[in-house]
Amino acid sequence: MDENAQERLEAQELRQLVHRAMNELSDLEFKVIESRYQYKKSPGQAAYRIGITREELLELEESALDRLRSALTKWQRSP
Repeated sequence: MDENAQERLEAQELRQLVHRAMNELSDLEFKVIESRYQYKKSPGQAAYRIGITREELLELEESALDRLRSALTKWQRSP
């Protein structure tokens, strides 16, 4: 397999992994990540939009990112 094909395959595998990991988040965690990273809202804006406090948002964001990182770490370590 040439290098370009290998890179495309790995990119596709990574997209699928991220999609599966995002689906494992709670609805609230998903909304937090979506607001912060897709819509590029500040913590205060995202919290207001979702209807939670800024502190709650930051806790949910941290837990969601930890879960996503864990899924990526497992993927990186696999042979």
